Parts: sequence; structure tokens; C-alpha cells
Amino acid sequence: MSETAAIPGLKWRMIASFSGNIGPAVLSVALVPVYIHFLGIEAYGLIGFFLSLVPLLTLIDLGMSAALNREIARLSADAGDAGATRNLARTLETFYWCAPALVAALMAVLAEPIASRWLQLRNVTEQEAVNALRLMGLAFAARLPSVLYFGALIGLERIVLLNVLRLVLELVKAIGSVLTLWLIAPTLQVFFIWQIVAGLLMSVVLAVSTWQCMPAGPRARFDFGQLRRIARFAAGVSGVAVTAALVSQADKLVLSRLLTLEGLGYYTVAWTVASGLRQLTVPLTSVFLPRMSHAVAANDEGQLGRLYEQLGRLVSIIVVPAGLVIAMFSHPVLEIWTGNPSVASGANVILSLLVIGAIFAALAGVPYIAQLAVGWTAPSLLTNIGATIVVVPLTYTLASRCGAIGAAFGWAALNLVMLVVLVHALHRRVLRGSLAQRYTRNVMLPLFTASGIVIMLRVSSELVPINGTLFELACMLMTYAVAVGAAMLSAGIRVAR
Repeated sequence: MSETAAIPGLKWRMIASFSGNIGPAVLSVALVPVYIHFLGIEAYGLIGFFLSLVPLLTLIDLGMSAALNREIARLSADAGDAGATRNLARTLETFYWCAPALVAALMAVLAEPIASRWLQLRNVTEQEAVNALRLMGLAFAARLPSVLYFGALIGLERIVLLNVLRLVLELVKAIGSVLTLWLIAPTLQVFFIWQIVAGLLMSVVLAVSTWQCMPAGPRARFDFGQLRRIARFAAGVSGVAVTAALVSQADKLVLSRLLTLEGLGYYTVAWTVASGLRQLTVPLTSVFLPRMSHAVAANDEGQLGRLYEQLGRLVSIIVVPAGLVIAMFSHPVLEIWTGNPSVASGANVILSLLVIGAIFAALAGVPYIAQLAVGWTAPSLLTNIGATIVVVPLTYTLASRCGAIGAAFGWAALNLVMLVVLVHALHRRVLRGSLAQRYTRNVMLPLFTASGIVIMLRVSSELVPINGTLFELACMLMTYAVAVGAAMLSAGIRVAR
């Protein structure tokens, strides 16, 4: 039996979720050489600064999108009050459409000191940077409401609709970005104006779709009592999300102070690939979290354990082989992708370290999702608080001595520590005994098996006296296929006939 067959409807939800998440990730990666061609590596470094700010939307989210996701999923399990859920959605929606004005105003005020005192500018003028930063604030604000609607549609298990919309909207944004740079002007101002338009379009389309899918009930209204009802859970999720965002983005924020925009551009190129790898787990999260929440609401611990074990297996099979191949073949990956040998030479070691860190982060996401489903956010919150305290001085110290490579090493090591702590905490309190042992076996065996296969084949490829792009590409594809097969066998997964 295949890994997803035991859960009705899971297969098609996963296919849709992967399409909706991998499609935008592929677009993001594919467009990097285009942006570098039109804008240059230094201007792309400024775009990298913008990309490091986007995950900080969680600072404003305050755990509310996750709370709405969980409440909607629980409603489907216990036939709760649809009116209360609609009121909660309306209440949170009001906040989400008011907050963007504050975000844009704050960025407008901070743009000048960031450009003059923080960023290391060379070819980009200070005024160009100030204008770009203010437009960043507007683009940042335009995307904010979409965060809530993503959470709502996932909770409603409208995975197919959400990912079709996301894929289409991301495609519109990508095509528009290229066309505006090509046909209007290859400038940062034009680039960010289009990001504003695309972000606002996404928020409006998702808002309309969410309310069309909400359960029938009385007219939704603002209800402050709904905020009190979810306050504790939202506060825990918010603390985890905020600290996680700080941990994941602190390296880039610190490097934006220490490195030139050109150096930050190289780091951003590597980070784009590593974050794309991390995106492979998002479809799994969006599918499994509502199901886990449903199992918790139904007091079905057995189903919760089965879902947890399946999620761990799938993450280890999907992420680990791909990440190890990219890490071991980082130089040819970058050269084939960007067509720029200087970018490949400047970013290949950084890419290897960041991808290894992304593997650890993806594996740590499995126990976090289980903790989120049961409403137990303390381990993740405490772990992230500790990491937040460590990450800035660690990144600053390593980057000051070893540059971007030191920062990438510190980020990877920090993610390994967080993985060990989160798995240990969950297995001590929630999922104990044989299930914890099976999970460890299902994750660690594929990890070590795939690692051995990839290292052996990479060393073998270096001994063959053949060079060229086609040879490197063939080696990578063969190594990936063998690593995936070996990881599947070690995890006990059979392909359904």
C-alpha cells in the first residue's frame, strides 16, 4: 500500500499542494538569473534584503492565521458553531486590512536611516536605495492580508483551490516582473511597483475565494470575544512564529550590515535555492496539519500517531535526497542555473551549508506540526527563544571572521540543535514508546543511507576524466534517482502498483 492510500483524499490534496508550492518555488529560482541580468548582482542584493523581510510578516500575524486554520479544522470535526467561526474570520480580517497602513508608514520612516547607516552601497545610490525601500514597505503591506486567507483555506481543506489560485497568481507576478523590467525599465523602482500590484491582487482574490468557501451561517460580524477565545493559542503560535522568523532571517539582516550588496547578492542566490528546498515541506504541512487537528479534536491518538509517522517518512524521502545532491554538487548546480561562473564560485560553499541547514529545518518541522495540532507550543517557543538569543551574536562573530560562509555554517549548526531538541521534547510527552522509535528509524535511516549514496557517487564522478555540463547534469540526476530509491527502501516505503 502506498504511503498516502490510508487517508481518503490525501493523495490529490498532496498533488495539488505540491503543485501550488513547488511551482512558485521553481519560478523564484528560475528568475534569479533574469533579475541579475537586468539589474546586476548589487541591485539583486537589495532584492535579497526585501526577501529577508517578507517572512517577518509573522511579526504582524501574531499567530492569528494559524488560529483560524485550527478553529476551522476543529469545526469540521465537532460540528461546532459556524457563526462563531465566521465571526472569528471577520474579526481577524479587519485587523489584517488595517495593519498594512502601519507597515508601509514604518518602512517609509526607516528607509533613509537603513540606506545611509545600515546597507553597504557601492553602485546603487543612496536615493535609489531609499526609494526602493519605501516601495518595499508598500509591497510588504500589500501581501499581508493574503497570509490570513492562506490559513483559512487550508483549515477549510480547500487545498486544490488554494494551490490553483496560488500557482496562477505567482505566475502572473513572475511574468509581470520580467515584462516590466524588459519593456518599461530595468530598475528597482519598476520591479517593486509591480510587486505592489501583484501582492494586492493576491490578497483580494484570496479574500473573495475564502468567503465563498466558508460554512453557511449568519452574517459575519466583528466580535472581540472571539479574540479572547483564541488568545492563548494564538499567543503561543505567535511567539513560535516570530522567533522562528528572527532565527531564519537574522543571518541575512546581519550580513546586510557586514557585507557589500554584491556579497549579499551572492548569499541571496544561495539562500533562494535553500529556501526552495524548504518549500518542499509546505505542501505536506498544509495537508497534514488539518488532519492532525481533526484527530486531536476526535481524541484519536492512534490516527494522530499514524499521520505523524507518515509525515516524517515523506519529508525524509522528499527533502533529504534532493538537498544532499544540491549540497554535494553545489558548484555545477549554480553554474548550470545562473550561467555565471563568478556567481558559482562566489556562492557554492555557502549553498552547500545553507542546504544542509534547510534539511535539518525541514526535519524539525515534523515534530513542530504535531505540537501545533495538539496545541502544545511551549517546546518550539522555548527552543526558538534560545535560538534567537544565540543567532545574532553567533552570526556576527562567524561572519566577521569567515564572511558569508561563517554565517551559513552557524545557521546550519543552529538548525541541527533545534531538530534534536524538538524531537526529544515531543517524544517525551506526546508520542512515546514504539512510535517514537519508528519515527527515529524512518528519518535517520533514509538520512544516513542517502548521505552515503550521494557522497560515494559524487566522489566517483570526480574520478571520471570527463567534463562538461551534460556530464555534470547526468551525474546529478543519476545520483538523485539512486538516493531516492535507497531512501525509500530504508524507510520501508513501497511504490503502489
